[in-house]
Amino acid sequence: MNTKELFESKISLYKRVKDTKSMTITLDDWFHRVTPAAKGPVTAIRETNRTDPLAAKAMKTANLPCCTISGLFEGVRKANQVTVYNPIICLDIDKIPEGMTIDQLKKKVFDLPYVFYVSLSARGEGIFALVYYNLDNNFLSTFNALQQDFNQMGIEIDKACKDISRLRFVSWDEHPLEKEEVEMYDSVYLDAFIDPQFYKEARYQNGQIFIDDYFTYQTIKYLINNLGYRADEYQDWLMDGFRLATFGEYGHALFMHLSQHSANFNERAAERKWNECVRTTKMTKDCLVYYYGEAKRRLGCDWKIIIRNS
Repeated sequence: MNTKELFESKISLYKRVKDTKSMTITLDDWFHRVTPAAKGPVTAIRETNRTDPLAAKAMKTANLPCCTISGLFEGVRKANQVTVYNPIICLDIDKIPEGMTIDQLKKKVFDLPYVFYVSLSARGEGIFALVYYNLDNNFLSTFNALQQDFNQMGIEIDKACKDISRLRFVSWDEHPLEKEEVEMYDSVYLDAFIDPQFYKEARYQNGQIFIDDYFTYQTIKYLINNLGYRADEYQDWLMDGFRLATFGEYGHALFMHLSQHSANFNERAAERKWNECVRTTKMTKDCLVYYYGEAKRRLGCDWKIIIRNS
């Protein structure tokens, strides 16, 4: 694909990170008009960063404009409030692999056929890269696949990039790398990336759930993977969507995971239904106790032990 089309993508520009009002510009405006104008402030931030990283971070937050690379937002900047989706994922790489310079890292990432732009980050300690991906695929599923691919190369991607509404601070690079032609990234990984540090066993009492966490995620996933829990009928699927919409990122991953087991699975349609469920559900998180009941009914009294040890 000619990257000229990608640079025509519309994005939301915020003058400062705490602003709630935005203006619409193109990606080309961002890199070829807003970015050059930021050379002075970014240079000052990098000079400060050498002696006082905390002050440099505060300068970045207070002074630099930012934008939403992956989509256009009007009103609330939330994952379910995207008005236009762009086939672009912005990846942050904050840790330079051992034995590699930052310029070598830039080139290694730029050489990937699906990366069309690479530049230094605002404080100059890492880089960011723009990936062209198949817009028919789910954003989070694509990010999970990219994360796996980069891990295999020994490169760690900032996990915060999995948020489609994440803001990108303006930066400056004397020598950014930019392609005229780029290939499309078309891989997905539908399972959620779960960081073990978030593991806490859920407590529940009198039919109410008190902590929504990894054990709840683990229970629902076990129902799907090991006990044949399905939602093949539309009404069942919708009810699962309403329940899981109360469970944040975990719920999003589980809904997509459940949906892919349907014979009629269409990832884009499932994503649209998920956004609809998030907007319209009237349930509370207590509804997730439903899945505990299903697990107990299917596994018996030892269900917690079985799932915990799975």
